Amino acid sequence: MAARWTVPAGLGVLWLAAVALLTRDVLARVVEVAGPDPVTGRLEFVLAGVLIAGPLVVAGVAALLRVARLPQVALVVAGVTVLPAIILSLNGSRQLATPEPEPTRGRQCVVFSGGTNTCPGG
Repeated sequence: MAARWTVPAGLGVLWLAAVALLTRDVLARVVEVAGPDPVTGRLEFVLAGVLIAGPLVVAGVAALLRVARLPQVALVVAGVTVLPAIILSLNGSRQLATPEPEPTRGRQCVVFSGGTNTCPGG
């Protein structure tokens, strides 16, 4: 009986570790500790997929191994993670749709009081 629990339990622990690491990376990028990210918005989609796919895989493996009650528990966990996954996906799609800011254009003329105006055009 205990041998049937090892594979789904191992998958569950792996899922929890993946969610923890991805959440840490998303939060680090949100507070801009990680610096500029070339894949802005894509990490949210990966986390959303892992949030839902992990419990579904655990439920499938547990059902195949005929582990009592674990498929139902994993499906409930998958159902609970749907709302955070939707929010993460919406946030990721908003970040992908946001254009990059235009770079500043070199030097600009600044007029100082008390001096001569050397800016072009007066």
